[in-house]
Formats: sequence, structure tokens, C-alpha cells
Amino acid sequence: MEVATAIILRVTPFKEKDAMITAITPEGYLSFLARGAFNLQGKNAPAMQKFMEVELELTEGKAHGLTLRRATIIYSSSSAMRSLLRMSALEIIGEVILKSLMDNRDVANIYPYLQSSIRLISQEAEPLSQVFILMAITLRLSGYGLDVDQCVRCGSKKAIVAVNFLDGGFVCQSCFDQEHDQSQTEMFLKMARFAFKCQPEDLSRANFPLMETLAFISEFQQLLFDNLGISLKSYRLLIEAVHQ
Repeated sequence: MEVATAIILRVTPFKEKDAMITAITPEGYLSFLARGAFNLQGKNAPAMQKFMEVELELTEGKAHGLTLRRATIIYSSSSAMRSLLRMSALEIIGEVILKSLMDNRDVANIYPYLQSSIRLISQEAEPLSQVFILMAITLRLSGYGLDVDQCVRCGSKKAIVAVNFLDGGFVCQSCFDQEHDQSQTEMFLKMARFAFKCQPEDLSRANFPLMETLAFISEFQQLLFDNLGISLKSYRLLIEAVHQ
């Protein structure tokens, strides 16, 4: 028997009331068969919901790999599901992770960020700021994070005035090109540095202005498409939720 702590990210119907589950753990991805996941009376059904943090007891099945024996809820994200915006925030975070991170070492690194973000979103923290941070961390782990330590063109750490997403980071005053760069506010630059430098324990301090946050999310989803060919289905849902 295998015991694991995990966060449920994907629930795929399998036969009538069963499901194939994709979860992430502190060690990486974990997939298993959950019998009765869609049975309202099933003992494990409440725990087999997306973004639940659970303790799993798994056994080796004959035909389908690991099979769920028992699941205990450690933390429930059900309160977030009552808000379209919070639910949409969790959906895009989950989609970004599943589509961007394939290496279990990267998944293990994102785990404490996701764990913290789910709790914060469920506890009334500003959800878009959490989306912004998790997308930034995912880009960093994927190898496409922004250089927020120095100018990407000359290496200077002084007089930073812009972020160039195509070039991959900060731009200083001396290298600023009016045709290709857009001068940014001090808040925008601080947000970029925070996002790519923060630790999981810093997420509770993430509460950023709406317009800047949406601008970053838009740029990040474009970076994912340009560099990894990833199209985020949940991006439109998030934007619609913001404007409701």
C-alpha cells in the first residue's frame, strides 16, 4: 500500500461512476483510479474533487496501475467554488501547471506554491494576484521566467524602467528603445520582481492593483503560447468572471 499527500488537479470519467485522477504531490505527478468517484454515496467521492488537498491510501491494481483505497480531506477548496472568479482562478492555475510542467522535479517545486495559493483563494485573498504569481513561478520553472535582477541587454542593475517580455526581462534607461519598449510604473516593476523572486510563504502578501495584474496575466498567457504552444482554455472564463 502507498500513502501520499496530494492535490487533485484533474478528474476524468472512467466507466459509469469511476474516474481517473491526476494529482500532484511533493514528489511529482500521481495518477490513479478512483472507483465510485461519481457515486454521491461513495465514501471517497467528496475527496475526489478538483483542488482538494487529500491524504491517499493507494493499492497496486491489476489492470489500471494504482487504485484508490481511501481518501481523507486535509483541506477543502469547496468555499472557492461558490465564487465564479475564485473558481476561475483555480481553474487557470491548474491548467497552467498541467500543460506546462512535465518534469516531476518542477512539479515538486510548484507544489508548496499551489498548496498555499489554494488556501488563500479559498480564504478570501485576492484571487487574480494568486493567478499572476503561480503563472510567473510556472514560467520560471519552465525556463521562460523573466530576468528581474538586471537589464537583459547590458546587465546593469540601475535605472530599470521597463519590462520587455519578448527579450525576457528588465530594461534599463540606457538601453530603453522607444520603438520596442514601453516605460512601466514603479508598481509594475515591483510586481515583476516579487512574482519571480517570491517564496511560498510570501504569497499571503500578494495583493496587487487590478489593471497591472490583468496586464501581467495577459502577457504571461501569450508567453506560454509563443514559447510552449500552450493555449489556455480557462483564460477567457477568467476574464469573463472579472467583468461580471
